[in-house]
Amino acid sequence: MLIFFLFLATRLFPYIKNSVSTGYDAGLYLLNFKTFPNIPQWIRLGFAPGLYVLMYPFFKLGLSPESLLIPLSIFSQMVLFFSFYFVGRKLFNQKIALFILFIFTVSSVQFRTFWYYYVNNTFALSFLLFALYFFSQKKFVSGLLFSLFVGFFHLPTLLILFSIIVLEFLFNKNQRLFYLKTLTFLSLGLLLYYLPQFKQTIQPFFSPLLKSTLPLRIISGQPAPYGGAFYNLSTFFILTILYLPLVIYGLYSVRDKLHSLRPFIIGLIVTSLLVLTKFSFHQRFLIHLDIFLVFFGGLGLYFLFEKFQKKKEIIDFLKFYIFILVVFIFGFIYKTSSPLISKSLLKEIKTFSNISSPGYVLSLSPEDHAWLMGYTNFKVIARDFGDNDKYWNGNHWQDFFGNQSIEEKIKLLKLLPRPLYIFINDANGYRFDNLKIMPCFKSKTLHFIEVGC
Repeated sequence: MLIFFLFLATRLFPYIKNSVSTGYDAGLYLLNFKTFPNIPQWIRLGFAPGLYVLMYPFFKLGLSPESLLIPLSIFSQMVLFFSFYFVGRKLFNQKIALFILFIFTVSSVQFRTFWYYYVNNTFALSFLLFALYFFSQKKFVSGLLFSLFVGFFHLPTLLILFSIIVLEFLFNKNQRLFYLKTLTFLSLGLLLYYLPQFKQTIQPFFSPLLKSTLPLRIISGQPAPYGGAFYNLSTFFILTILYLPLVIYGLYSVRDKLHSLRPFIIGLIVTSLLVLTKFSFHQRFLIHLDIFLVFFGGLGLYFLFEKFQKKKEIIDFLKFYIFILVVFIFGFIYKTSSPLISKSLLKEIKTFSNISSPGYVLSLSPEDHAWLMGYTNFKVIARDFGDNDKYWNGNHWQDFFGNQSIEEKIKLLKLLPRPLYIFINDANGYRFDNLKIMPCFKSKTLHFIEVGC
């Protein structure tokens, strides 16, 4: 119970006296909640419907999508917390489950997943743990069910699960029929949804994924593909170094039980290879890799206590080590958990949407795009983002942010549809002060200006 309250404190801390969702993605989730099942076409690339199907009845009953954003994020983390508990207790015992939960609680990588508002990812990780457990127990129906949940919630996590199943099918001769059935029924189940939308949701991934494999990159001489919005590998190593030695000891301690933990071992190997070879989206796969590090790190910490339980000096050191981990995670949260925008700025965005005529908003900073899309009813024009990035090409964007004269920038703005507003945050204000003083620009609020020329 103490570990649960410790975990809950880490997830509630960012929302003490704060009602603004953290991270980048809350605005996009809000946009999807408001438009589902008719979500914008540009979002359909890789779109997984599970969460939106789950929440749709609640919104039809009158609940506000915005009011559920923060509770949903916290709830998703609680589901992941209890999935670790279930798997750890079933595979070993309750005490080991608690050690795994402690490492999960002090993982800054998992907190950052929460901060980014990766809710689909979090739910899928929970289902992944359940699926791997049921595979280890050779429970076909339960394993298949949670595998389907993974596929309907998060496609990158499905890639990991699918890889694990394929590798088990290829190398686990004693259970080849079991995994063949799983592959067959999983593929058929997912095709029911994804096949009619194959060209929009799945097909565009084939070429980038193939080109991102290490052998083809070596042959073509191409650099590593896009890594995804998360920490890089060096930062990840620094943040996990406090429990990486526990992972090694955990693997060593269960060396006699590796066969019963095959799906988890293969998961650790697969995610490590995806990250180390810089596969497409590899930085986001760090989240999945950390899940397996948490699992085996918890085992390592438990077996250290068991091995040295009669040596007071070592036990005292391990208790101090636990204290350091707790201090670290709360220090990390204190320094990094603030939302990207203030409560007053979010209120301004929503107020502007209510008082202004429908039209277009030019968003000038990447951190603003999702907020404007989710919290206003305007069509957002943003660079390399959304379905309205069609009026300017790359040179136009570069010129607008460059040292062009105000007259040249006005010419560029005339290429955009009307009515047109520009959202200028505080960080970019100095670049566009000259726009605000032009007679044909009218300030609507502190950060929104209306283009009249």
